[in-house]
Amino acid sequence: RRRNEDVRSKQGVDTAELAVFFDADAVLLENVVELVDEDHVHGLLSDVISVLEQNGFVLVCVFRLKDADFGGISSRVRVFPYFETKDVATYTSSKLSKH
Repeated sequence: RRRNEDVRSKQGVDTAELAVFFDADAVLLENVVELVDEDHVHGLLSDVISVLEQNGFVLVCVFRLKDADFGGISSRVRVFPYFETKDVATYTSSKLSKH
């Protein structure tokens, strides 16, 4: 759906703003694959990334998981963009690189 016609299109940015407000160290979102695959068309993920980057977060990774691969009955695929504050991301990567 077109973003101006669907009130749900603002949920990602609203969630990002809530994470900033509550001083979260990490943010894990869940959505349909089109959030990532069609971002060049709708820009919804880019908007979320922008809000979070402006507030000290980095996009660590995007998990792409298929329900059936984890025992589910559906072949539906979901994406899980994962963000951490720069401090947490730096700490995590330094700890991982030592092992």
